[in-house]
Amino acid sequence: MIFIAHNMAVVKSISDRVMVTYLGKVCEVSPAANMENAVRHPYSRLLLDSIPNPERHHADALDVGQIEGDLPSPLNPPSGCRFRTRCPLATDNCAAEEPQLREVGDNHFVACHHV
Repeated sequence: MIFIAHNMAVVKSISDRVMVTYLGKVCEVSPAANMENAVRHPYSRLLLDSIPNPERHHADALDVGQIEGDLPSPLNPPSGCRFRTRCPLATDNCAAEEPQLREVGDNHFVACHHV
């Protein structure tokens, strides 16, 4: 069964695997069980950090702060990585080349040049 939502707290609680997309492209596919500490894509981390949790601790997790900037047009997406215009880790390579989804762990896939 496929469940689509923007509420990451709900997604984490009812899913076995989670797929995060941005402007129609897959950013990350991860098992839901250890998602809080295992996400590697900056957009995935921002989504998880948006879940209110006063006791959040992810010492080994990617710390990317808050999302900034305006959402690009889905009709005319940016070149390369679609998230690059809002990503705190973006470099020239992100504009030049679209990152490919690659395996970074057991059933864990990420599309990011910086992973």
